[in-house]
Amino acid sequence: MKFFNRNLSKNCISKKRTLHSLFFLLFFLFLNFSLSSCASTEKWNASWPTYNEPISTNASVSLIGRGDVFTLMRAKWFSNRLSIPMENIYPFFENLSDSLIIQTLEKSYPNLKVFPKKFNQNFPEETQKLDDKIFIRGHFPAQGKEVSLPDSSKPKYLILIHEITLGTDLNKSAFFDYSKKQKEIDQKKKPEQISVILSFTLWDNQQQVPLYSAITEEQEFISNNVSLDSIKNLLHKAIAKIPQVFAKGASR
Repeated sequence: MKFFNRNLSKNCISKKRTLHSLFFLLFFLFLNFSLSSCASTEKWNASWPTYNEPISTNASVSLIGRGDVFTLMRAKWFSNRLSIPMENIYPFFENLSDSLIIQTLEKSYPNLKVFPKKFNQNFPEETQKLDDKIFIRGHFPAQGKEVSLPDSSKPKYLILIHEITLGTDLNKSAFFDYSKKQKEIDQKKKPEQISVILSFTLWDNQQQVPLYSAITEEQEFISNNVSLDSIKNLLHKAIAKIPQVFAKGASR
């Protein structure tokens, strides 16, 4: 009987130890999940109080930010894959992104008008805060005066393109999270993805205030044959997000 009680006691102690270990394991997993969730709460957009309803498709909208806002990273890699000479690769993609932005936005805003290239260079350069660590830097219209098109008309809304970056294995955190900005961007010898990163703002030209700003990115895994069509599709997909996030931003 004593032998039975001793075994029973040992079994109880063993079970308690197992439950105790299991409890600490679950607690550790929960803590790890909580910390991971907190670490990935960067806010990549900002909607201002005056933006309470999405702009209509027939609204008076104009595009500012063409040409000089484009950046190509790993130009030699793209030049080799697409058989485009190095001296032509940058202007080629700059013009391509420019035309795709206009074509894509015209589908959402049929009345879209386009300002001349580099028109935004007339604006002061400022920083827009999206989150504690996330900032957009770009040229914003000066306060107190509406921006006029070359024909003297004054659109109600302005779409400001701050940056459009094409490269490989890019992460928007490396460009816009100032707690990580000092770190060198790792360029893998064999890239895995083609990346597009966009930053932009919807601006109320009548009130001279920002309505909505955002940073978006698109990635596509690299296949054996990198084609110009696949890059065009990726650029189009990234640009098409602009009207989508404007519509969502008004409902926040």
